[in-house]
Formats: sequence, structure tokens, C-alpha cells
Amino acid sequence: MRRKLGMRLALAIAPALLALLTIAALAAPPAVPLNPGLAVMDDADPPWGEAVGGLQSRVSLDKASPREPHEQPPCVFGLRYEMRNASDAPVTVWRRGFFTNHRIDLTGPAGEPAKPTVLGAAKRREFLSPGGEKRAPHEIAPGAVDDGYDAVCLEELFELDQPGEHLVRVIYQETPTSACVESNELVVRVGGAP
Repeated sequence: MRRKLGMRLALAIAPALLALLTIAALAAPPAVPLNPGLAVMDDADPPWGEAVGGLQSRVSLDKASPREPHEQPPCVFGLRYEMRNASDAPVTVWRRGFFTNHRIDLTGPAGEPAKPTVLGAAKRREFLSPGGEKRAPHEIAPGAVDDGYDAVCLEELFELDQPGEHLVRVIYQETPTSACVESNELVVRVGGAP
């Protein structure tokens, strides 16, 4: 008898409990997406960095996510990188994995370097490291653009938790003694109103 009474009471309370849980879920703030308020102030055709040894480079927002659709969380900010031969003769660059001869610098709102994630710190250690992937020469014809680089998900490399304007730039350098090719600076606004 007690068992039947308990069962009836549970069945009577269940709809009310379900209604309360539904109201609570609707009233709760939505789940916060990765890096809320991330916005990029980009040009349709961003400027090129200064030419060094005939090479120029630039970074821009990659409109398509560099992740596969099934990967989570989605990439909020994909960074696209290009190099251009601004000289009258062919120029050779070396391909051996992006991070061994490219470094991504991100400056925070107060002008300080942004804090790297664990992955970002590991990628920074690869820069100018000996060994790594096999070097392969890649010739860029005069006036040609080399855009054969995979987009990089910026929030995987840096903690974008400080609101305000950040500046991102990519450095290409083959050896510690070779010249640096610096890209343009891309302004990234994190959080808050524009």
C-alpha cells in the first residue's frame, strides 16, 4: 500500500518537477561559446608586409573554418597566411612544417605578448629548431603568391581571455641568422562592444 502511494505521489509530482526544470533551463544563460565576442577587423584585401629579399607576407581572416565540420569545438578564428614574390626573379622559400620557420606573434591590449596555450608554447619551441620535417625548396615566380599554407586556429595557440584589441603578425625566418619576413598586422578584437 505504501509503495502504491509513493508511486502515485511520484507520478503526481513528476509533471511539476519537469516544468520547473524546463523553466530553469530556459532562464539559465546560454552556454558560453569559445572566446565570446571575438571579432576581426579585416580588410577584404589586407596589405602586404614590407618586402625583404624579394618576399612579402600577409595574414588575414580565413572565412572557412580550418577544422573539419565534425571536429569540436569549431574554430572561431582561422588565420590565413600568404607569401608573395615582389621581385623580378624567382625566390625560393623552404617548406618543412609551418611552425619550424614561421612564428605567430600576438600582442594583447596592453601591448604585452598574449599568453600561449600548451599547444601554442609547443609550437613556439619548434620555431628555428634544428631537424624537424625534411626541408623542401619551393620556388615562387616573380609576382606570384604562395597561398599553400593550411589555416591556423588562433585560439588553439593563445589564450584570448583579455577583452580589447589584439595584434597578430607572422614572422618567416629560415635560420637564426637569416632575414625575417614580417607580415602585416591584423587587428583582432576580443569581447566587448566594437
